This record gives sequence, C-alpha cells and structure tokens, in this order.
Amino acid sequence: EDAVIESVEGYQMTDAQKHRMRLVCAHMDYITAEINDVDKMIENMISSNPDFENAVHFLSSRVPNAYAAGLVYPPAAMNPLG
Repeated sequence: EDAVIESVEGYQMTDAQKHRMRLVCAHMDYITAEINDVDKMIENMISSNPDFENAVHFLSSRVPNAYAAGLVYPPAAMNPLG
C-alpha cells in the first residue's frame, strides 16, 4: 500500500482519481484484514486438533517445499516467517 502511495506522490490527481485511490487503499486494508483472520482461524484449527497438526507434519515431511508452495500451512511455532 505504501508503495502505491509513494508512486503517485508529487503528481496532480483529479478528485475522482483521489477518490478511486482511497477506495483501492481501503480495499487493500480490507483484504489484508481478511487474510489475517483466515490465517488465525487456520492456526486455531491446527493447534486445537492433533489430527490437523499431524497432517501438516506428515505433508511437510513428504512434499518438498510444501510450505513454500502453499500446500500446507505451518503452525506458528514451526513457521520461520512468524
């Protein structure tokens, strides 16, 4: 989002363009919040059910780069990205 704002700094924008930019920024904020909510729900599901956690461990041990490919969602304790 900051990159979008920085890319247009110093340019004259019409009121309609400013309005659309605000809509885009608000939409990006909404999408980011939704992704964070889904991440939390998945993390809760994995941490509250040993079967899900075991499945994540199993898949990650059998499929190379499973985390990087987005095939499995690592529990927070295992996630190097936090």
